[in-house]
Amino acid sequence: MIGLAVKAAIKAIMKNHTLKNNGKNLQQSKKGIMGLDLIRALAKLYMIDWTEKFIQRLKTIQENSSEDLNLRLILEAYSIYVDDQSSLQKPTPVGAKYDHKNMKIVIDDTQVKNDSGIEKDKRTANLMVDIANHIDPSIKMEASVPSDFPNNKLPLLNSQVWIDNNTKDGPQIRYEHFEKPMASKLEIQNTSAMPETTKRATLVQGGITRLLNTSIELGQSK
Repeated sequence: MIGLAVKAAIKAIMKNHTLKNNGKNLQQSKKGIMGLDLIRALAKLYMIDWTEKFIQRLKTIQENSSEDLNLRLILEAYSIYVDDQSSLQKPTPVGAKYDHKNMKIVIDDTQVKNDSGIEKDKRTANLMVDIANHIDPSIKMEASVPSDFPNNKLPLLNSQVWIDNNTKDGPQIRYEHFEKPMASKLEIQNTSAMPETTKRATLVQGGITRLLNTSIELGQSK
C-alpha cells in the first residue's frame, strides 16, 4: 500500500509541476523538471536499476558465450556516481562482437579488422557500450578509457586513474589528484576579505583533498 501511495504521489507531482516565467505561472508539459529534488532522486534510482540489469546482462552473456573465448565479462570493480559508471575488467578478445539476439559474444571477421590498431581498453569499452545500449532504449552510453588521453590516465571527477604494470605485485590501480586545465591554481586569494581562519581552513582542506586523491605508493613528489 505504501508503494502504491508513493507511486501515485510521484505521478501527481510529475503531472502538476508549475513554474513562473516572465511573471506568468506555467505548468510543465512533459519530461523531468530541472532542479526538482524528486527528479534527482528518481534519476539515481533509475540508474541503480539500470546498473543491476547491466550486471545481470553481463552474467547472462558470459554463460551463453563459448568457453573457448576465455571471456571475463564479469566486472572486477564497479562504481556509480549519478549517471557516471566506472568499471574495471579484463580485456575482451580481438574480434569480439555482441550478438544481442542470442545474448552472447561471437568472433566476427569484420570486427577483427575493426579492432586492429585499437588499444585493448578501447576495444573492450566499445564492446561494453554496445551491450549497455541494448538494455534500455532511453539510455545511451559513451565510454572513456585511459588510452583516450595523452598520459594514459583516465580523469574521474577530481582524480585520474590508471593501471601500473611495473610493480612487484603485478598490475595495480593508481590514482592522483586531477584538475581541468582551466581550473584556478588558487585555493583562495591572499587579498580576499575572508577571515584568516577561513583562509587557513581552505588551504588545509585543499591539501587534505589532494592527499586523499593520491595513491600513497606514488610518494611525496605527487
